[in-house]
Amino acid sequence: MLPARLIPTDRSRAQASTLKSVQSIGQGMISQKKAEILATAESDAKGGIEKRNIQGRDLLSLLIKANMATDIADNARMNDEEILAQVPTFMFAGHETTSTAAAWALYALGCHPAVHAKLNVEARAFYTDTPSMDEFNGMTYLDYVTREVLRLCSSLANGPVC
Repeated sequence: MLPARLIPTDRSRAQASTLKSVQSIGQGMISQKKAEILATAESDAKGGIEKRNIQGRDLLSLLIKANMATDIADNARMNDEEILAQVPTFMFAGHETTSTAAAWALYALGCHPAVHAKLNVEARAFYTDTPSMDEFNGMTYLDYVTREVLRLCSSLANGPVC
């Protein structure tokens, strides 16, 4: 007799299909990032990747660059499957902390109407519903509010002080 968990069900087939999709997308992202990193390294005067030169805008790029660095031991490197196993962690951990921070920001704005009003004035200064990143970066009061909310209500802290 087979254990119940080994009997295929609609749910187990859907889970397997979803896992296959996530792995396929993740492997594609890893391959693309590696190609970009290698192209950048080849165009660089030194032609290699070192730990001290690792910079990037996303966690996956940083992980791959660190893993490809020439100044780390071979036994310290992760294979593609190990890197792929980290992708869901990045996605879900980032989603959770971002949504928690947004919730605390909205709560803090509700508790401080004067701050909310001043932030509203700054936001209404734009003549578009879709401001560019440069316009967002120019919103200094939004930056102050965001940093203060993250300082007071950090997702990593024992509990919010808001």
